[in-house]
Amino acid sequence: MRRQSEGGTANHASDAPLTRYLKASRWLEIPMLLDPSEWDELLAHLGPLHICEVGRVGGLVTLQQLSEAYRTTIDSLRQGNLQVDRRLSCALTVDLGCVQSVTFPDGRQMFRPVRPVIQMQPFYFTYDEATKAFHPRVFGPHTTFWGVHFSMAQLFENPETRELLKSSEDPLSQPNLERMRVLQRWSRDKTMPFRKLPIRLGLGMSHPWFK
Repeated sequence: MRRQSEGGTANHASDAPLTRYLKASRWLEIPMLLDPSEWDELLAHLGPLHICEVGRVGGLVTLQQLSEAYRTTIDSLRQGNLQVDRRLSCALTVDLGCVQSVTFPDGRQMFRPVRPVIQMQPFYFTYDEATKAFHPRVFGPHTTFWGVHFSMAQLFENPETRELLKSSEDPLSQPNLERMRVLQRWSRDKTMPFRKLPIRLGLGMSHPWFK
């Protein structure tokens, strides 16, 4: 049987060969670095969701596991030895009908979004002081880790009909868009801009170790 994460609509993910994938555009994006206590507050504020590991064989993640993954990552950052937990790369969805999955004999699963979900991944950037250029989502030895990046598509191609749809018009995706809007409002209320860059900082992250 599938292991369920807390909450979300109980529809099952499509359990078939991963032949479909999400074609989407016009992304809503929020990169933010939070204190672990703020992270837990955000997860509670978002309400029940299914949390699916993506990009590898894994499975459904519980809220407690996601909380632990973030806390251990931030603890390693504070200690100067960053170790990013792979569970921070995941998809959040109210309805499992927004993802396709394959279940392996050992019970593990591989998920792929086929409709708009709230996608989450570790966020890195570089900033060139000379040119004042901000380069998001880059990797390398001189990048800065900045918590997680939430994103969700507002336009996508229906995987069955190939019709172009708005997330707000799709019965399966629309609840995810509502949660993304909740996330945006929480971010405006609970975080602040950082040095005029398009990234957010939790109010509880203003500690000496961060400076």
